[in-house]
Amino acid sequence: MRDINEFIEYIGDSELNKELIISYKKTLASKYKPATVNVKLIAINRFLNHIGKQEWKIKLLKIQSQIFASEEKELTIAEYKRLIEAAKEERIGIIIKTISSTDIRISELEDIAEIFSAIILEGMMPFLGTPLDKPTSSRRFLILSERLL
Repeated sequence: MRDINEFIEYIGDSELNKELIISYKKTLASKYKPATVNVKLIAINRFLNHIGKQEWKIKLLKIQSQIFASEEKELTIAEYKRLIEAAKEERIGIIIKTISSTDIRISELEDIAEIFSAIILEGMMPFLGTPLDKPTSSRRFLILSERLL
């Protein structure tokens, strides 16, 4: 509701039209990050739906997602080594090494524990979500130490 109130305050006594909405979008883009602008635009688009002006709805800003974290967020080798040394148990250290070397998601660790109890294949295990009946070329394998068990 706050976003709509800000929009109505921006409009003032002007008559609502598509050009005014686009102008407001530009104003928002100059003040806020794209994700914040999009939240406000979604509220405005819903408001426009509510008042029967669907044809005035405006497109959201395009936000390019980052595949990799920025270098400032990456661990240095020294930080990585301190993290491994700080692990109270050897198993936790091995889990940290596994996550960092395989790009596995933390949420997948529970799945790995379940798979380990059911499937161990020549020291290798099929990666999550890949049926064993698929050809080997379409399966990824994750090599893990027995100390993780």
